[in-house]
Amino acid sequence: MLVIKINLNYNKHMALRVISKIEEKSADGIILDVNNGDLKVLKEIKEKWGFKSEADALRYALSVLRQAENQVVYIDREGGKVGLAPSEELIEKKQ
Repeated sequence: MLVIKINLNYNKHMALRVISKIEEKSADGIILDVNNGDLKVLKEIKEKWGFKSEADALRYALSVLRQAENQVVYIDREGGKVGLAPSEELIEKKQ
């Protein structure tokens, strides 16, 4: 199991950091418990891209998503550009 805290107070700390104990939490952050298949993929991404930590891999992913327009990220695949968008079950339904 990997526990990552996303700090919402950007001025004091890095936005993402790995914590060693679940009890180490605060009101200004979100704790993500990454395990099973998600942890396996995150570790594969860390190794493939050469990130120093899983938190660094997530930090990069967040920066890419923030720059994307219209909720689509484009990647190069087999000589062409492919758009990647989240599936409907991941998106909050608008009232």
